[in-house]
Amino acid sequence: MRAWIDNQKGIGYVVMWTEGYNHMPIRCFGQNQSAAMEFRNWLNNCTDERLPRWIKTYASTYEPTVKYTYPEFNDNNRPTLRRQKTNEYDQHRT
Repeated sequence: MRAWIDNQKGIGYVVMWTEGYNHMPIRCFGQNQSAAMEFRNWLNNCTDERLPRWIKTYASTYEPTVKYTYPEFNDNNRPTLRRQKTNEYDQHRT
């Protein structure tokens, strides 16, 4: 199992999760590559036994049009991801 970043045309930087031969998109960070890197690094370094459950939740709620900001790390071992504020420019890009 490992997390990696896929730069998808028209979507942006998507943190992906690979398990065996299955690749799942987890969260999209738009054009914010460094935020995607920070989240990917946390996933790859996380030793919490709840990680598989979190991965399933992230994958089942993935939407390519929803983009997230930098992860905010708290005391509970899991980062908070907040949605980016959308602007008219992003909504009309193709």
